[in-house]
Amino acid sequence: MTLIRKRVSCPYCDAVVFLGDCPIVATNREDDAGQFGAQFGADLPAGGDGGTAGTPGDWERYPVLWRPAPPKPAAVVPPPPKNFLVRLMETLASIPEEEEPDEYEVVRPVSSFGFPWKELPTRACVRCGTPLPDEIGDRQILKIGIVGTTGAGKSHFLAALIKEAAHQQGLRKWGIAEFELVETSSEMYRERYESFWHDRRVLEPNLPADAPEVVFRPLIVRATYLRGTKVLLYFYDIDGESLANRGRRARYASYLRRPHGLIFLIDPMMIDAIRTHLAPGESGYHRYIRQGDLVNACVADLEADRARRTPIAIALSKSDLVATAAGRQHSFTFSRPATASDPIDSVAAEMAHIHREVREVLGAAGERDLLAVADRLGPGAPLTFHAVAPIGYAPQHEDGVRVAPEIKPLRCLDPLIALISPWVRDQIRSGL
Repeated sequence: MTLIRKRVSCPYCDAVVFLGDCPIVATNREDDAGQFGAQFGADLPAGGDGGTAGTPGDWERYPVLWRPAPPKPAAVVPPPPKNFLVRLMETLASIPEEEEPDEYEVVRPVSSFGFPWKELPTRACVRCGTPLPDEIGDRQILKIGIVGTTGAGKSHFLAALIKEAAHQQGLRKWGIAEFELVETSSEMYRERYESFWHDRRVLEPNLPADAPEVVFRPLIVRATYLRGTKVLLYFYDIDGESLANRGRRARYASYLRRPHGLIFLIDPMMIDAIRTHLAPGESGYHRYIRQGDLVNACVADLEADRARRTPIAIALSKSDLVATAAGRQHSFTFSRPATASDPIDSVAAEMAHIHREVREVLGAAGERDLLAVADRLGPGAPLTFHAVAPIGYAPQHEDGVRVAPEIKPLRCLDPLIALISPWVRDQIRSGL
């Protein structure tokens, strides 16, 4: 009962709600058939204010099992006493002809074969209708936005990050004892990302956020620090075209207004000084977008002075191509993988060196606006620079499909470590 009046922030629409006000919905639903139509929850809000998951169909997809009783009406002053006969007639007129159904009775769904089935109940946001994570009252929610233009490698980066952090437990040495996808996100990861590892097929770009077939859900990770702190990490990734448009960004990426961390992936293919040194097959596969404009726009979207307090990691993506273009495949520190057996002090020192390398690369390539972000936020802003390679090798075309000859992710955990570990951020910035 201690959670009933607990205030939480919805990770989908950012609404601050009381858990006790949120209805309980069935999440074990049938996807094909519309067994649960609009009659379930039809009197509840249909969607939020354009949040990432607050779509008008949410209340229809998740039948309401229970909802809190409406507030009691305010007490009214009784009228003057009436005589006995008037009171008797009013009492007889108020008796219902038949018993009315309970407005808040529990709906018991059944399968298409008529058998009852487990509802897998959970609370849903009272504003956008999206089911909330089971542990929302017990764990702090940390929202991590992954931002980049189309083709920057956001999906590949997220796939590599989850594989290294969750499947290989690569964050344990950094004080995180548990890092695992919640079950629903694990299913989504298998459907969306596993083909990348098994077939080496390059993932298709994200569909536009406003496409009718898109139902956006972030990847949710359950993490527990060795000291006992428990969190839920939400990783958000939508298409670059939506991120680059202010109106669509406000509608579909509301998480960018109050994130707990941002990772900007900078595509070297959008940097002229790098692209001109690459083979024709490795360049020019999508239109040019000024990446500094996107970074500045997202930083400007942060509420109040949150921009100066939000940890930000600017990561040069596809660092293997950067090393190839510079003719320095082995001389860059970011071209060498971090060794799992190295002590964390030496790894943090490497990250500090990479911080300086990336700033030098961006400066030499003429990307002054990206460097100016750090200057505009001020010397105390928690902003760090990194270099990652989610694939590690340039994809090749085989039978009309882009396939990686080998998949060897490089330093994809570094940006996340810098976001969630203030000590590492301080170590990196001390090397300036």
